[in-house]
Amino acid sequence: MGSRKPQTRATLVSFVLAIVLLSALLYIVGVADILAVLGAVDPVVVGVLSGVVLCWIGVWSGSLRIVLRVLDLPDPPVRTFLAYTSMMFWDNITPFSTVAADPIAAGILAETFDVEYERSLAIVITVDFLNFVPAPLFAIVGLLYVVATAAAGDIIGTIMIPLIAGLVLLTLVSYLSWQHRQLLGSAVVTAIARTTRMLGRIVPGIEAQERHELQWRMDTLLEQLETVATHRRALVLVLLLAVTGWAFLSLALWLSLYAVGVVIPPGVTLFAVPLVTVVELVPLPGGVGGLEPLLVLLLASTTGGSLAAVTAGVLVFRLGTHWVPIVLGGTALPVLLAR
Repeated sequence: MGSRKPQTRATLVSFVLAIVLLSALLYIVGVADILAVLGAVDPVVVGVLSGVVLCWIGVWSGSLRIVLRVLDLPDPPVRTFLAYTSMMFWDNITPFSTVAADPIAAGILAETFDVEYERSLAIVITVDFLNFVPAPLFAIVGLLYVVATAAAGDIIGTIMIPLIAGLVLLTLVSYLSWQHRQLLGSAVVTAIARTTRMLGRIVPGIEAQERHELQWRMDTLLEQLETVATHRRALVLVLLLAVTGWAFLSLALWLSLYAVGVVIPPGVTLFAVPLVTVVELVPLPGGVGGLEPLLVLLLASTTGGSLAAVTAGVLVFRLGTHWVPIVLGGTALPVLLAR
């Protein structure tokens, strides 16, 4: 119990910070103005948006199904879809999102598909990484569009280029980590063993982890990742699904703004959506409180819509792509764990 208190405290602090930042955005823009725009939202467009969001989740859950099949594990469509929504649930409620959520989601998948934790963690990491891969490509294509059409003005230099640089850097780090996975794995094992040994001496409830046990877990994890990497056809299929998912996300953003009467250049949506992958690395639950102001700042400078209308559109987008997966994933958790 003692070892969980710091993590729980950090999670609560991240939620409070997210609420403060989101409230500040609403206050600055004007709550009454935003509510007035939301009151006039086109329900037909919202209905189409809901379908697009479900298609996005369904397509990316297909990536999980392919990886399960590669590892000779059961991959029933309904259970796989529910398992993927549970992964999204943890992504959207934990600080540092993917980094903190993957170990938790792996535990759920291990129970769901009755596999070892290390294999489950390899599955989660693989699916998350492959779904991320097309993000820099979408961002660069979007940037080229706004440069060619002069749609973004001065904001290109102040926001777009640094964020795209961050996406490219993430991709480069991921590539180098994979190329030197054995060395990196040994370094991680050594760091964990030394840290837990040190903390075990001063913090009650924390047990030192044996290095040989940690190394076995790391070797199992890397073995599973390498198994997936050798199936080129499966990798191509997963990447195609990932690209399709990003396209659905871009369409969801366009529809969210269209629902409140704001028409946005399609190239801007291609750039704006991958912002999620950068902001989710900050200590905010699913990027809440950080992503919304960035999207508003970017989109307000590239459209003719009012600040209140753009903010309302961003809130509609986040309602569909952040809160809908939370509801679906939260509902799926007891179903998965009850089997």
